[in-house]
Amino acid sequence: MEKATEEYKKYKTRTLSDVEKDYIESVEETLKDKGLKAVTDKACNNLNMEL
Repeated sequence: MEKATEEYKKYKTRTLSDVEKDYIESVEETLKDKGLKAVTDKACNNLNMEL
């Protein structure tokens, strides 16, 4: 059971919550509206996170 708990904690660390995803999407939309390119995919990859 301890190993499962550790694996779940690692997963949660790598995975964004719905609130975090919504925030990133709103930032991307703002950048897009201003004509700037969002780099969230690359940033997430550098942090080993899933979008």
